[in-house]
Amino acid sequence: MSAWYQHLPGTPNPAPLRKSNTEAWPSYRNSTAWKDLEFCPVAFSELHLIAHHLPIVVVDCGNGPEVMLDLRRQKIVKSPIDSTGAWTLHYMPLALRLLPFGASESGEQHRLIDLQMGEDEARSNTEGAALRKTLAQYAQGRKRLSMIAKTLIERGYLLPRNKGQDYRINMKMASRVDVATGGAVPFQLLVIMLFSQKNLIIAPDTMGFPLPVEQYKEGGHETELDLKDFLVDGSSILF
Repeated sequence: MSAWYQHLPGTPNPAPLRKSNTEAWPSYRNSTAWKDLEFCPVAFSELHLIAHHLPIVVVDCGNGPEVMLDLRRQKIVKSPIDSTGAWTLHYMPLALRLLPFGASESGEQHRLIDLQMGEDEARSNTEGAALRKTLAQYAQGRKRLSMIAKTLIERGYLLPRNKGQDYRINMKMASRVDVATGGAVPFQLLVIMLFSQKNLIIAPDTMGFPLPVEQYKEGGHETELDLKDFLVDGSSILF
């Protein structure tokens, strides 16, 4: 798969961050440049929120697995992008708000050059400091998500498809997953991915799909995990 940003206008390519290319940048608040997007990176901090609206998938991008939002119109229940290319979902992913800046799956920060999305606007020192802080947190989260995805693949919870770039969830393995064998954080990402599949046009039988957590006890009582209720409140899982 080509890098996700190749579907943006122009011929964008990543360049290392320098003082000269972080003193000004354009605003995409009212952009109509998203119409050809197929995938978009998801930030670690927005997993719970965005799972209610879009499917979260793991995609093989050549250098390693990346956790992405699936924006392919033929796959999802409701596209967040209208016919003009404007983003219509109330919440815009951090990856799009940060453009032209971004980070790779290994956490390397960059600026996309030759990205045709408007003229640069001079920024204040305060805005520059806020950008650097947010970008650093985003990059750290991207790297962490990629490492978590690798764990799920290595343990057999995610399997490559015969066709397509994204991995499929191994439902037989998922039905036996528990916090001990799955690992706490990989397990949480897997549950979020399962929950987000309600946004697929044709989803596997995951709605109401129980994840029995055998021998998992809280306050001395055995519990069972049900996807319908588990992620109603984002506080159900804490990272």
